[in-house]
Amino acid sequence: MIIRKRNRPYFYLLFALLGPAFSITAHGQVLSPDQPNNRALLLAEEQYKQGHYTLSKQSAAAYLANRDEKVSTEKTADADRANFIIVISNLKTNTPDCLYNADRLIATTQNVAYKQRTMFALAQYFFLHNQLTQAIYYYENAGLDNLTNSEIADLKFELAYCYFNNKQFDKSTLLFAAIKEIKDGKYYMAGNYYYGLLAYNNNKYAEALQSFEKVRDDKEYKSIVPYYIAEIYYFMGNKAKAIEEGKAIIKARDKSYYDNEVHLLIAQCMFEDQQYSDAKPYFEYYYEHTNQIKKEDLYKIAYCYYRLNEWQNAEDKFKLLSNANDSMGQSSMYLLGDCYMKTGDRQSARNAFGICADMPYNPGQQEASMILYARISYEAGYNDEALRQLYTLLKTFPSSQYKDEANTLLSSLLIKTNNFEEALKYLDKVNNKEKNYWMVFQK
Repeated sequence: MIIRKRNRPYFYLLFALLGPAFSITAHGQVLSPDQPNNRALLLAEEQYKQGHYTLSKQSAAAYLANRDEKVSTEKTADADRANFIIVISNLKTNTPDCLYNADRLIATTQNVAYKQRTMFALAQYFFLHNQLTQAIYYYENAGLDNLTNSEIADLKFELAYCYFNNKQFDKSTLLFAAIKEIKDGKYYMAGNYYYGLLAYNNNKYAEALQSFEKVRDDKEYKSIVPYYIAEIYYFMGNKAKAIEEGKAIIKARDKSYYDNEVHLLIAQCMFEDQQYSDAKPYFEYYYEHTNQIKKEDLYKIAYCYYRLNEWQNAEDKFKLLSNANDSMGQSSMYLLGDCYMKTGDRQSARNAFGICADMPYNPGQQEASMILYARISYEAGYNDEALRQLYTLLKTFPSSQYKDEANTLLSSLLIKTNNFEEALKYLDKVNNKEKNYWMVFQK
């Protein structure tokens, strides 16, 4: 049951901005001499390198329209190159039919360099359009032989990111593990961030901490990573360090993306050490600032109030768990009943104990709630309900620590219906004969 939350992270995702300035020079290609009739093609190449994709495809098209039709190997190669520039420029500008034309070029060209570089351009097209499954196919088939070092770095990071988002974590881990070690690489920070996330989710906290420490002050991650660091210290059993890190996050000038969760983490650490007074303000902050809350966290907040004798606040929170049909719900109803007893609301206490008595998850609380419900019902004149609960108690817990009181109350109730023989039978079962026993015995 979730009365809210965390909504535990989701992961903070980084889309790498792909730089336009990479060389399109294919391995093994020889440029035609810079002759007047070839300048449009050279201009198209230069415009592409500078990221002017619309201009580059216009120049390449102009070259094709005005080129010398004399058939030669050199001219055919130039025409292929112009078509290649048009295809990948169309991908960059998302021109209609750009995908069809790219696939057609891959299927028809005999030039391996053009084929692989078009696959790389398609991969980046799908990557930028968040079609990551399609991107993976083209990244895997693009190869590295016809890419520059910068493009190889782009490919590895973008493919790792695709694997990560497609939950192919083993593959993404291998790539990020390599990327994070290249200190002068443009993906050094991102590589450590994602590797840290993967290690964190595999419970490899020491490795995660090592990567997160490298990026904690980076502008892209400083609102996120410090929380992970604090949480890792908690998971590693160092609650004091987790609290220290959490308080530093709260005091920081820039608000953390996980501000609510930081408060909850600090409260959790203090709660586990039974520092209820210290935990309370952090719990209250979390409760006031979150839209939904997990029932486990709501219970802890209520329990803090209970241990601090703030009965009304405890009642307000425990009541929200009245529909939780589990061990926590049963404990909540038992403690809620006790809160009502402390404030003198015996009717509400009776109701809470009645709910608890019908739950089997915590036998000790169920047994205690049965006698409490029966006792309050007896005192309030709900004789039939008291009888029913007492019979149930003795049947469910034959050796109950409350059996003497239960037998005494049963005897008293049976006397009210003139069932003296049955009353005496239950009275004879009482071992510890206290004041109430003798009062019933006299009757």
